[in-house]
Amino acid sequence: QWLASIPARVRTSSHAARNFQVVDAGDNRLQVSVDFDWKGITPDGKAMAAQTHHTWVLANNPDERFARLQSMQVTVVKPYQLVP
Repeated sequence: QWLASIPARVRTSSHAARNFQVVDAGDNRLQVSVDFDWKGITPDGKAMAAQTHHTWVLANNPDERFARLQSMQVTVVKPYQLVP
């Protein structure tokens, strides 16, 4: 329901990553932190912006091709809002 409602609220959107960091958290785990600057356009053409900070913990099993997401925390730094 939430996913289906997105086109009614946002026509286009993009993310720009900054401050990307990966730290060995021990026990075959990685801690990733990254800030995202989000920009979007509403269906009626108004610009929107937001900033979020993400912290992910990945389980890194050497027998698997990709690390698996173990946990994720998202903090809204600047709320989603219309840009004046």
